[in-house]
Amino acid sequence: NRYQVIFAKNGSDERTVRDRLAAVKGIEEVKAAKETEEGTFAFDLLGEGELDLRPTLFSLAVEQKYKLLELRRERVNLENVFMELTQE
Repeated sequence: NRYQVIFAKNGSDERTVRDRLAAVKGIEEVKAAKETEEGTFAFDLLGEGELDLRPTLFSLAVEQKYKLLELRRERVNLENVFMELTQE
C-alpha cells in the first residue's frame, strides 16, 4: 500500500515530521512528495503488506498535534507496478 499525507506546516519541522512517520510500525519508506502547496508538508509513504495504516497515521497526527489536511491510500496492484516501471 502507498499513502500520501499532507500536513499544514504550523510551526512543525519537516525533518521531525518525516522521522516520526518513518518510525511508524509498518512504514517501509518515507519520501517528500514532489509537489506541495505553499505552507504544507507532503509525504509519500510505502507500507508493508496489506495492513491499512490510515488509523495509525491519523492517531500520530492527533498525538503530535499536526494539522492533517489529507490522508490517502493507494493499493499497489500489478497494473500500477507495470505503469511505474515503464515510465522510468
